[in-house]
Amino acid sequence: MSPRALRSLAFYAVVGAAQIAMVSRLQYAFLPEGLATRVGHNSEVLGLVLLICLTLQYARPWARSAHTVIRASVVFLGLMGGYFVLHYAVTAPTITTLDECFSGAAYVWLYAMLPKRVRSVPLAVAVILLVIVVFYNTTFVLEQAESLIPLLIAPLALDLADRTILDPELPDRPGVRVVWIVVLASVGLAFMVAAPWARQDLDSWLKLVIDYGQRASEAYWAWILIHVYFGWVVPARLRVGNGGAHAVGV
Repeated sequence: MSPRALRSLAFYAVVGAAQIAMVSRLQYAFLPEGLATRVGHNSEVLGLVLLICLTLQYARPWARSAHTVIRASVVFLGLMGGYFVLHYAVTAPTITTLDECFSGAAYVWLYAMLPKRVRSVPLAVAVILLVIVVFYNTTFVLEQAESLIPLLIAPLALDLADRTILDPELPDRPGVRVVWIVVLASVGLAFMVAAPWARQDLDSWLKLVIDYGQRASEAYWAWILIHVYFGWVVPARLRVGNGGAHAVGV
C-alpha cells in the first residue's frame, strides 16, 4: 500500500470513528456534560469533512474520466438522496442532524465539477450571497445554513486559498493555506463569541448576520480539516506522478 493510501486510510478511519462516537453519544462518557453537548451539536463537522474529502479525492476523477455530466449527476443525486433519507426517514436525532452534511457536500460538489475556465471566485461568492440575502426569510435558506455556508466558502477555499485540492499540479502555497486557516478559525470564533449577544434580540441586520453565521459554524471547522487533509496528510506531491493527478484521486 502506497504512503498516500496509508495516510488516507488513517485519516478516514480516525474521522469516521469520531463520527460514529458522536452519533452514539460516547463523548458523554468522558467529557463534562456541557462540553459533550457542544461537541455533539457540531458533529456535522466530521460528516462534511468525510463527504467532501471523499467526493473530491475519489468521485471527481471518476466523474471526469468519461461521461462527466452523467457521472457528476449520479454523485449529486446520491448525496441529495442521503439528505432526503436522513431528513425525512430517520428519526434518531443524532443521525438526522447529519442530513445537511449530504446537501452541503452536494452543493460543494457542483461547484467543484464546474470547468476551471468558468469558475470565478468573485462571481460565485456574489451569487451565493445574493441568494442568501434575497431569500433569507424562506424556509430553504433558514434551514440550509449548514449547507449554504460551506458552499459560500468553497470558491475561496478551492480556487483562491488552496488550488492544489482540485489541481495538485499547481504550485503548493502552504503559507497562504495557513493564513486562510487562521482566517476561518477567527471567523468561527468571532461568531461563537458574538452569537449570545446577537440572539438576545435579532433586531438588526448585523445581529441576523451573526446568528446565521453561527448556525453554520460547522462549515469553518470542516473546511479547516479539509485543508489539513489535502495540504499535509495527502499533499499535492503525493497526488501527482505515477500516472498523473487523475490516477491518484484528484
